[in-house]
Amino acid sequence: MQNAQIIGNIVADAESKKSKDGSEYIYFRVAVNDNRGEEKSTQYFDVYYPMTGVLKYLKKGQKVFVGGRLKLSLGDKNGTKFLNASISAKDVELCVPQQG
Repeated sequence: MQNAQIIGNIVADAESKKSKDGSEYIYFRVAVNDNRGEEKSTQYFDVYYPMTGVLKYLKKGQKVFVGGRLKLSLGDKNGTKFLNASISAKDVELCVPQQG
């Protein structure tokens, strides 16, 4: 099992969804920017989180820490292959700037 910990910004407001067995979860995407030197890139992670009580706080642009189980899969869209990264989150924390 691979675990991942990321810090990034939520791409769009989180959504409440139901699985096939009827359990509720939250889905959102996180963009992680890698700005080392002149090469800049952004990686996207689909996040699935079972704690629906935090839905109202997971808004577009919010910086978050996400920790959980990483799943990688290959996708194909219109003949273009891509790697999809998703995290089954165990921890989601809002990152807020310190006041001081």
